[in-house]
Amino acid sequence: MNDGSRDHPAEANARKDSLFLRLVSRDLGEPFAEFRNRFQELTNETNLLALRESLSELSETVYRLDRLVRDLVDTAAIESGELTEKEEAVDLAALLSEQISKRLRRLRGYRFQPELPSSAFLVTGDKARLATLFNDLLDAAILLSPEGGTILVRLFRDEDNIYLSTENRATNFPPAGTGTILEWLDTCLQETKGFEGVGIGLYRSYLTARFWSGELTVKTPSGGGISFTLCIPYKS
Repeated sequence: MNDGSRDHPAEANARKDSLFLRLVSRDLGEPFAEFRNRFQELTNETNLLALRESLSELSETVYRLDRLVRDLVDTAAIESGELTEKEEAVDLAALLSEQISKRLRRLRGYRFQPELPSSAFLVTGDKARLATLFNDLLDAAILLSPEGGTILVRLFRDEDNIYLSTENRATNFPPAGTGTILEWLDTCLQETKGFEGVGIGLYRSYLTARFWSGELTVKTPSGGGISFTLCIPYKS
């Protein structure tokens, strides 16, 4: 996948580093501001019952911040080439089906249309890392239309590669055009509000795919919306 290799390597790396830092700033901004505002309100609360309820609500914000910081640390580690893997047999069809089921139980207003292999889809790989990869692509498609919608999910393989695509036709985010996933992310950061929580997951997916000698692409389907496709080498 072309991520700026036609440019001078130092310039391409500088832009990529800048993109990562801007994604961090966008994703941390809202939850951190919410935490700060809620904490400030608590300092003025004199009713102990109300204080206890507010602390309970604050814990959810702290949980979001904790998960986000962990994701950012993980992403930075992958970018530094420090990704460690555990090799084991993994049924990708069962793993993806499990991640979809978790979202069906938790989310309202979304409908999933999965196209998965009807039998076991066994590969050798890191189950936890593959689950993170699947989750990042699913969550990106979901977060791009927070009011709900239909998410198309497709998992398949050819002789050499595994493919996972997630598609959301309800989103009005900038069209993918002919650029790379990094260029699309950069465009979204510049022009689109409500992008929080989307960018880091996709950026981590991009890094993971490249670490595995694969690629992550983005396109605009003929019917509109956005589609992400992950391609990684098949390993039996």
